[in-house]
Amino acid sequence: MSDLNLDSGFRRNDDKKTTIVARKLLAWFRKHGRTHLPWRGETDPYRVLVSELMLQQTQVERVIPYYRRWLKRFPTMTRLARASETDVLKAWQGLGYYRRARSLKKLADKLAACGQKALPTTRAELEALPGIGAYTAGAVLSFALDQPEPAIDTNVRRVIGRVFSCSVTRPRVTFSVDDDLQSIARVLFNKNSPREINSALMDFGALVCTSRAPKCDACPLKTSCVAFKNGGIDTTTVTLRAFSRPRPEIAIGVLREGKKVYVSKHGALLIALIDGSDARTSLKALAREYHSVEIAVRPAMAHTTFNGKPASLHRCSLLYGNTKAIRIATQRDLRRLPKRSKDVLEILKLL
Repeated sequence: MSDLNLDSGFRRNDDKKTTIVARKLLAWFRKHGRTHLPWRGETDPYRVLVSELMLQQTQVERVIPYYRRWLKRFPTMTRLARASETDVLKAWQGLGYYRRARSLKKLADKLAACGQKALPTTRAELEALPGIGAYTAGAVLSFALDQPEPAIDTNVRRVIGRVFSCSVTRPRVTFSVDDDLQSIARVLFNKNSPREINSALMDFGALVCTSRAPKCDACPLKTSCVAFKNGGIDTTTVTLRAFSRPRPEIAIGVLREGKKVYVSKHGALLIALIDGSDARTSLKALAREYHSVEIAVRPAMAHTTFNGKPASLHRCSLLYGNTKAIRIATQRDLRRLPKRSKDVLEILKLL
């Protein structure tokens, strides 16, 4: 990471700024944080994991009743392992993205087969389980166990990116921006509760340092914020110049044969959550699981936002498999597609 230069403020040994930021952030959180959320303060890793998987691509207020019902039905990992997949999917019905529920069930089954009744408590062991990537592992460890593990989601990237603003000093340097974000988060943990710092960063990004129309005038961090000092917030991109394109959280693929597009009963888009793998691997796994086909996925042709999340767009080709679940779209099929599906097809030059 020596090739990274952190602009006007944060240095590896600059404790003063991070101490001030952490103090102001926690003061704001203790007054305005979303402490009413039922998973806040939860110390059971299983319950935190359930909340995190449900919150992927689903609004917070919508998740609350599902979370409560789920825990009444499956209060422990052991109870979940004993349940049938049909019961699990029925309990998830209405939240969408059923791959999350299947991953949770597979995870419970895997632990049960090993004689384990609880989730492991290290990052490496957690990330080896189905459906758990770097963010989810960090969230479980910090929220449930108060371990000093960063949980870098879109809101946290935005807040740290704007307040500390990074730039790259060499044009071809190879680096992971999330590594640098994590190093900043770890400094913020100093003498503070990781659980509370991560919760505060997420809530601050959701309520104050928002993607669009951030509340800079009322922001308690503005005197420490590099982006604000440099002339205000760019609301279209995080002002983390080394991270000018957010890492995709969703991979969207369109299966095509030449200019012809395949559709299924779910429409024309393959939409995969990216957690613990890359976009192309996630799309291949989705096609295999839901459509029983193997596909080739080309590198991202474009990037956009989808349901408020950064997304990469890919053209995909059918290799082999059971094609009963998909078919070539007719002109009528294409006309009836939702607008956002048509927008994706246009970007990929397939419409």
